[in-house]
Amino acid sequence: MSHVSLTKYDLEQIDVLVDGDLQEPFYSQLLLRIDQVPEGWKTCALAFLEQQALAKDFQQFRQEDFSRFNPEASHGGPRIGSLSHLSIEPVANPVKSPSPQPS
Repeated sequence: MSHVSLTKYDLEQIDVLVDGDLQEPFYSQLLLRIDQVPEGWKTCALAFLEQQALAKDFQQFRQEDFSRFNPEASHGGPRIGSLSHLSIEPVANPVKSPSPQPS
């Protein structure tokens, strides 16, 4: 009895599926392929769980990283990139570029 397993291409397609970017007819073909392979559904489920865990860790990392560089952000202070602390006044006499001189 030969051992049937998912190919490298199948695993790449599962990654695309997990990202939500797998289009028909590849979507249906992949699901049929997963169904034919022992442990296929387990591999697919683990890919989804891995993506969820990575997304959660990345979100937490971004929040910690942001707070480290902008401590006021976690306390309702101004955000990085906010211009609300600047006072902007109109320019009274804007500088005009010189007109070209006739030759």
